[in-house]
Amino acid sequence: MFELGTGGLAAAYVMLGVILLSLHLYSRWSHWIKIMVTVLATAFMLVTYKSLPGLQGWPLTTEKLPSRLYLLAVEISEPDSVYLWARDLDVGTELQRPRAYELPYSSKLHQQAVGSGRKLRRNIAQIVEIDPAGKTVKVPGSSEVPVKQNVIRFLDAPQGLLPPKE
Repeated sequence: MFELGTGGLAAAYVMLGVILLSLHLYSRWSHWIKIMVTVLATAFMLVTYKSLPGLQGWPLTTEKLPSRLYLLAVEISEPDSVYLWARDLDVGTELQRPRAYELPYSSKLHQQAVGSGRKLRRNIAQIVEIDPAGKTVKVPGSSEVPVKQNVIRFLDAPQGLLPPKE
Protein backbone atom coordinates (compact mmCIF):
# COMPACT_ATOMS: atom_id res chain seq x y z
CA MET A 1 0.00 0.00 0.00
CA PHE A 2 1.21 3.51 -0.80
CA GLU A 3 1.70 5.61 2.36
CA LEU A 4 2.87 9.19 2.58
CA GLY A 5 2.63 9.71 6.34
CA THR A 6 2.97 13.14 7.87
CA GLY A 7 4.97 14.44 4.88
CA GLY A 8 2.01 13.72 2.62
CA LEU A 9 -0.34 15.40 5.08
CA ALA A 10 1.89 18.50 5.16
CA ALA A 11 1.96 18.57 1.35
CA ALA A 12 -1.84 18.31 1.27
CA TYR A 13 -2.13 21.24 3.72
CA VAL A 14 0.19 23.36 1.55
CA MET A 15 -1.80 22.49 -1.56
CA LEU A 16 -5.05 23.36 0.19
CA GLY A 17 -3.51 26.71 1.21
CA VAL A 18 -2.52 27.42 -2.41
CA ILE A 19 -6.05 26.60 -3.58
CA LEU A 20 -7.58 28.88 -0.93
CA LEU A 21 -5.17 31.69 -1.83
CA SER A 22 -6.02 31.40 -5.53
CA LEU A 23 -9.72 31.38 -4.61
CA HIS A 24 -9.30 34.67 -2.75
CA LEU A 25 -7.16 36.32 -5.43
CA TYR A 26 -8.81 35.21 -8.69
CA SER A 27 -12.40 34.24 -7.91
CA ARG A 28 -15.31 36.61 -8.45
CA TRP A 29 -17.34 35.01 -5.67
CA SER A 30 -18.61 37.26 -2.89
CA HIS A 31 -16.43 37.86 0.16
CA TRP A 32 -18.85 35.96 2.40
CA ILE A 33 -18.51 32.79 0.35
CA LYS A 34 -14.71 33.10 0.38
CA ILE A 35 -14.71 33.57 4.15
CA MET A 36 -17.01 30.59 4.72
CA VAL A 37 -14.89 28.34 2.48
CA THR A 38 -11.75 29.41 4.35
CA VAL A 39 -13.33 28.78 7.77
CA LEU A 40 -14.64 25.38 6.64
CA ALA A 41 -11.28 24.33 5.20
CA THR A 42 -9.50 25.43 8.40
CA ALA A 43 -11.97 23.44 10.51
CA PHE A 44 -11.36 20.32 8.40
CA MET A 45 -7.59 20.77 8.69
CA LEU A 46 -7.90 20.96 12.48
CA VAL A 47 -10.10 17.86 12.60
CA THR A 48 -7.60 15.99 10.44
CA TYR A 49 -4.68 17.15 12.59
CA LYS A 50 -6.42 16.07 15.81
CA SER A 51 -7.46 12.71 14.29
CA LEU A 52 -4.04 11.81 12.96
CA PRO A 53 -2.41 10.48 16.19
CA GLY A 54 -5.21 7.94 16.65
CA LEU A 55 -4.77 6.75 13.08
CA GLN A 56 -1.00 6.48 13.41
CA GLY A 57 -1.22 4.15 16.38
CA TRP A 58 -0.26 6.53 19.16
CA PRO A 59 -1.36 5.26 22.57
CA LEU A 60 -4.83 6.19 23.74
CA THR A 61 -4.79 8.30 26.88
CA THR A 62 -6.85 7.98 30.03
CA GLU A 63 -9.88 9.85 28.65
CA LYS A 64 -10.51 7.15 26.06
CA LEU A 65 -9.85 3.96 27.99
CA PRO A 66 -12.30 1.06 27.71
CA SER A 67 -13.56 -0.51 30.91
CA ARG A 68 -11.86 -3.92 30.36
CA LEU A 69 -8.65 -4.87 28.57
CA TYR A 70 -6.99 -8.21 27.79
CA LEU A 71 -3.38 -7.43 28.65
CA LEU A 72 -0.59 -8.54 26.31
CA ALA A 73 2.42 -6.51 27.50
CA VAL A 74 3.45 -3.75 29.90
CA GLU A 75 6.10 -1.06 29.62
CA ILE A 76 6.87 1.44 32.35
CA SER A 77 8.43 4.78 31.50
CA GLU A 78 9.23 6.12 34.96
CA PRO A 79 8.26 8.85 35.99
CA ASP A 80 6.04 9.71 33.01
CA SER A 81 3.72 6.92 31.99
CA VAL A 82 2.74 3.28 32.13
CA TYR A 83 2.00 1.77 28.72
CA LEU A 84 -0.30 -1.21 28.29
CA TRP A 85 -0.47 -3.24 25.06
CA ALA A 86 -3.90 -4.83 25.13
CA ARG A 87 -7.12 -5.81 23.38
CA ASP A 88 -10.39 -4.07 24.19
CA LEU A 89 -12.80 -6.56 25.81
CA ASP A 90 -15.70 -4.09 25.66
CA VAL A 91 -16.15 -4.89 21.96
CA GLY A 92 -16.00 -8.66 22.44
CA THR A 93 -13.51 -11.48 22.57
CA GLU A 94 -13.18 -12.00 18.83
CA LEU A 95 -9.67 -11.62 17.55
CA GLN A 96 -8.83 -7.98 17.02
CA ARG A 97 -5.68 -5.98 16.70
CA PRO A 98 -4.11 -4.92 20.00
CA ARG A 99 -3.74 -1.26 20.89
CA ALA A 100 -1.41 0.76 23.10
CA TYR A 101 -2.89 2.60 26.09
CA GLU A 102 -1.05 5.27 28.08
CA LEU A 103 -1.75 5.74 31.79
CA PRO A 104 -0.26 8.44 34.02
CA TYR A 105 2.54 7.12 36.21
CA SER A 106 2.03 6.41 39.89
CA SER A 107 4.05 4.16 42.19
CA LYS A 108 0.96 2.03 42.95
CA LEU A 109 0.26 1.53 39.23
CA HIS A 110 3.95 0.77 38.69
CA GLN A 111 3.84 -2.03 41.28
CA GLN A 112 0.60 -3.45 39.90
CA ALA A 113 1.93 -3.38 36.31
CA VAL A 114 5.22 -5.06 37.29
CA GLY A 115 3.32 -7.83 39.11
CA SER A 116 1.03 -8.32 36.16
CA GLY A 117 4.01 -8.38 33.78
CA ARG A 118 5.60 -11.16 35.86
CA LYS A 119 2.39 -13.19 35.59
CA LEU A 120 2.28 -12.62 31.82
CA ARG A 121 5.83 -14.01 31.54
CA ARG A 122 4.62 -17.13 33.40
CA ASN A 123 1.77 -17.44 30.84
CA ILE A 124 -0.95 -16.37 33.26
CA ALA A 125 -3.37 -14.28 31.20
CA GLN A 126 -4.26 -10.88 32.66
CA ILE A 127 -7.29 -8.63 32.49
CA VAL A 128 -7.21 -4.94 33.35
CA GLU A 129 -10.41 -3.43 34.74
CA ILE A 130 -10.71 0.35 34.63
CA ASP A 131 -13.35 2.23 36.59
CA PRO A 132 -13.78 5.54 34.74
CA ALA A 133 -15.73 7.08 37.63
CA GLY A 134 -12.61 6.54 39.68
CA LYS A 135 -11.81 8.41 42.81
CA THR A 136 -10.99 12.03 43.46
CA VAL A 137 -7.52 12.73 44.79
CA LYS A 138 -5.80 15.95 45.75
CA VAL A 139 -2.25 16.35 44.54
CA PRO A 140 0.03 17.07 47.53
CA GLY A 141 1.35 20.63 47.65
CA SER A 142 -1.27 21.84 45.20
CA SER A 143 -4.03 24.30 45.97
CA GLU A 144 -5.92 23.41 42.80
CA VAL A 145 -9.16 21.49 42.51
CA PRO A 146 -8.86 17.73 43.25
CA VAL A 147 -8.09 15.55 40.23
CA LYS A 148 -10.21 12.56 39.20
CA GLN A 149 -8.19 9.35 38.75
CA ASN A 150 -9.20 6.06 37.21
CA VAL A 151 -9.26 3.05 39.53
CA ILE A 152 -7.28 0.30 37.79
CA ARG A 153 -7.23 -3.37 38.79
CA PHE A 154 -5.09 -6.15 37.28
CA LEU A 155 -6.79 -9.56 37.51
CA ASP A 156 -6.02 -13.10 36.38
CA ALA A 157 -8.12 -13.89 33.31
CA PRO A 158 -10.51 -16.83 33.42
CA GLN A 159 -9.42 -19.81 31.34
CA GLY A 160 -10.88 -20.04 27.84
CA LEU A 161 -11.52 -16.31 27.47
CA LEU A 162 -9.88 -16.06 24.05
CA PRO A 163 -9.81 -18.67 21.28
CA PRO A 164 -6.73 -20.94 21.28
CA LYS A 165 -3.70 -19.97 19.18
CA GLU A 166 -3.33 -21.73 15.87
